Amino acid sequence: MDALQSVEQLTITTNGAIATSTTNNACLDLFVSLPNATNLHSRLENAYQENSLTTLAIIFHCRSIHDGKKDKTTFYQCFFWLLKHHPRTALKNMEYIVKGTVASRPVTEQDDLEAAGWDLLQDDDDDMDDCDTPRTTNNPVKKAKPLFYRSHGYWKDLLNIVSIYALGDITCPADSIALTHPRNKPNPLSLANRKHRRKNSRAATRALKKMDKEVAATIKAQQAKQDADKRYAAKDKAACDRYDLRLSRQTWCSRLLETDVVYRALHFTVARLFADQLQKDLACLHSFNEAHPDSSISTDTDKYALANTLSFAAKWAPSLASAHDKYSLMATSIAELMFIKDPLLAQDQRAYRLNGARDLYRRQVLVPLRKALEITERKMSENNWKDIDFSHVPAVCMQNCRNLFVKHAKDEYLEFLQAVQKGKAKVAGGVLGPHDFVKRALLINAKTPDYERLLIDGQWSSYIRGLQDACSPGHALRGSLAVCDVSGSMNCSGKLLGGATAMHAAIGLSLTLMALAAPPFTGMMITFDSNPNVVKIDPKQSIVDQAKQALKAPWGSSTDLYKVFVDLLLPMAIKLKIKQEDMVKRLFVFTDMQFDACEHINSCYETAAPFDTLWQSIVAEYHHAGYEPPEIVWWNLAATEMPITAQGSHNTPGMAMVSGFSQNMLKTFMDGEQVESEVKQKPVVTPLELMTKSLSVPSLSGLQVYD
Repeated sequence: MDALQSVEQLTITTNGAIATSTTNNACLDLFVSLPNATNLHSRLENAYQENSLTTLAIIFHCRSIHDGKKDKTTFYQCFFWLLKHHPRTALKNMEYIVKGTVASRPVTEQDDLEAAGWDLLQDDDDDMDDCDTPRTTNNPVKKAKPLFYRSHGYWKDLLNIVSIYALGDITCPADSIALTHPRNKPNPLSLANRKHRRKNSRAATRALKKMDKEVAATIKAQQAKQDADKRYAAKDKAACDRYDLRLSRQTWCSRLLETDVVYRALHFTVARLFADQLQKDLACLHSFNEAHPDSSISTDTDKYALANTLSFAAKWAPSLASAHDKYSLMATSIAELMFIKDPLLAQDQRAYRLNGARDLYRRQVLVPLRKALEITERKMSENNWKDIDFSHVPAVCMQNCRNLFVKHAKDEYLEFLQAVQKGKAKVAGGVLGPHDFVKRALLINAKTPDYERLLIDGQWSSYIRGLQDACSPGHALRGSLAVCDVSGSMNCSGKLLGGATAMHAAIGLSLTLMALAAPPFTGMMITFDSNPNVVKIDPKQSIVDQAKQALKAPWGSSTDLYKVFVDLLLPMAIKLKIKQEDMVKRLFVFTDMQFDACEHINSCYETAAPFDTLWQSIVAEYHHAGYEPPEIVWWNLAATEMPITAQGSHNTPGMAMVSGFSQNMLKTFMDGEQVESEVKQKPVVTPLELMTKSLSVPSLSGLQVYD
């Protein structure tokens, strides 16, 4: 029966390779299929029945910017399923979207003692005699970086979830206008109408010149009056339409709050999270102001010390009459929770109290907190471009607003980028994905301004430096090699928001792994389509040069992974008589998992059985040659919904399965696993163990199941 069941679970990829349609573990099936799972709701249901807490962790791991796949649209889909079927669990855990649980660096015992309130003694010079390694100028003690905690998502996620629900887009949140807020769609005939009006205006002007001056003046006056009347009528109609739209939105929101129990609970859960955090931030701001009564901050250190103690709730809190306030009236709910008990508003009617609370919310909460946070967009809106500290501009803002910075503060911006190039300043780039860098790098050419290249090089350096800092000594990535799929399907498997493809992600992740690997694997990767190729790239080059050099590798329409092992790695090992301990320890295969069938009948190592998967065929070839295959990490980069085409089960040894465009999954292999230990014994990692390890991070430990 087991044999029949295993055959029944076999499937084939779009290119004919044998694979399995399941890993025989519902939670692992969900984990490896996100963010592009087919039948997502049924997978969620099966996984929740198997292990509810693990499923909850998988959902939040999908959103996690720093510890997971940082895919917010898929997270919204999963969260709405959770809200529908397990509302108490969804609402009780919403705080972990914005709660600081992700440590900026590994937490030490000293950090725990300081958090517990212990006063730790500093080492004095007298203690140097007892040290085995004295502190000298040649052997300084490296000071630990400041420890702070980041969240899995951001505060706008909460508003997006409420707005998507209010607009009725929970079945397909990725297409909701709550995520884009488009302005009025342009009339496709506007250009033609403009040309027609211009033509008529010129004809009328020529006709007036031929008329008597008094008659022409009379006609002009009449025409001006008609035009003015049209403008006033259009203005009045637009005002009435806006009023009707605002009234219909308010009526709809009020009806939802009255009739939909789930939405009411969701709405006020989010409002309470905002109100509580804003109250804490206000208390922190008032304490700081009391410590600085002269309202002057002497140094940038004091200024950013204040900003670092505040959350970003004020930045993302809905402004009055803004998009989120229009769709959900969220600003009113937050203001009511914060100020409804204000004695100045106690005697007024409810409508007047709400208006007063909204005004206090704007003046006493949003304005001072946003000023204290040193928000870049605030200075931009005030036209204080030269006051922007570019070293504290977030990575996404830096990328989106770079042209505006050049336009309004060119000298300061270019000076900052040149300082970054010289290593005297740093630019944020850690939250960007590898596909973002490659997509931007491939667009740079000889006509591109120099500041574009300086910016992307600085952000790439920051991105790599952040990953290197997260690596423990002797991490497992040192002995790893990237296998990059450059077949045509990688450009045709769909695009992410922003136009990135699976090809961009595969190249970006391969370049990332090359930078983290140790010699002889540094700067080396294998590309494959019809034939495999070893590509060497200097990781010290700019990201632009690296990406373009990687793209020059031969690529075609097929995806023949079998040749990478049987026609390249294995014959080379046999020819050079390489010992098992000298073989590559781990291979990361960045691909969309749609491999070609094994049709290499003339292979001298052909030992595969008829129903073997592609990987089982490769393992058989290795064993026939007297070698153990390397540990393999299947990294699924398919950007469209595809069924599972796995190359193993949940307990297949020496194998791991991950998916998504985020580099965060590499961190699972950075925890100090010694390469030397891998030489002595066969890797025993399994797909299920890798998933468990990824979900066992401290930032997900607070999640709980309630229903």
